[in-house]
Amino acid sequence: AIANHFTVRVVGVSEDATKLCQQQNPAAAARMMRIWNGIDVGRFKFAGPAGKLTAVSVGRLSSEKDFATLVRAVAIVKARLPELRLLMVGDGAERPALETLARELGVQDIVTFLGERRDVPALLAQAGFYVASSRTEGISLTILEAMSVGLPVVTTSVGGSPEIVDDGVTGYLAPPQNPEALADAIVRMCERRDEWPAIGTAGRTRVEQHFNVRTMINGYEQLYEELLVSKGVRR
Repeated sequence: AIANHFTVRVVGVSEDATKLCQQQNPAAAARMMRIWNGIDVGRFKFAGPAGKLTAVSVGRLSSEKDFATLVRAVAIVKARLPELRLLMVGDGAERPALETLARELGVQDIVTFLGERRDVPALLAQAGFYVASSRTEGISLTILEAMSVGLPVVTTSVGGSPEIVDDGVTGYLAPPQNPEALADAIVRMCERRDEWPAIGTAGRTRVEQHFNVRTMINGYEQLYEELLVSKGVRR
């Protein structure tokens, strides 16, 4: 709030983040705007979904990512779709507890912890869809990367994720910290297996149109130009 007194514009990386800032400091709300974060789409070659029931999730194994909810959801799904597999890419403080939870729930055979990897685009291309279970997010770059590769997405409806994922079109949204709801969304996605290529294509198009790093840069360039004009600075 103090910094807002010395700024002309405050930029949020998502509509959700911008609204939160406006609620916290209504006096500066008019100076706040949204410019979506973006990724270098060219780094993530479109491959489309693999034709197998393999989900992939990428992120720090930390509490805010709530991978415990994902492991519990997979345990629920196993009874209905025993062929489902989950690849978990990343490392962190929660890994020992998550591996223990997987053993306790009897899913250690279908959940694979891959640790830190440098070949994330290649791993994404090996999966049928992407899944995330975060309790909080801004604009998730890993979801954007998965959609750029052409994967349908199942994720929790937190932060900016509902702005990325068009529910029912490019993926499914589920409430956070709810393994049963996340499991239902995963099953719905698996039931649309024949539609995965079309869903993945729609996701890639959405990223190219709205979440490309060039679009983000253009947004900041336009903002800076407007501010220069408003200050009487000529280029």
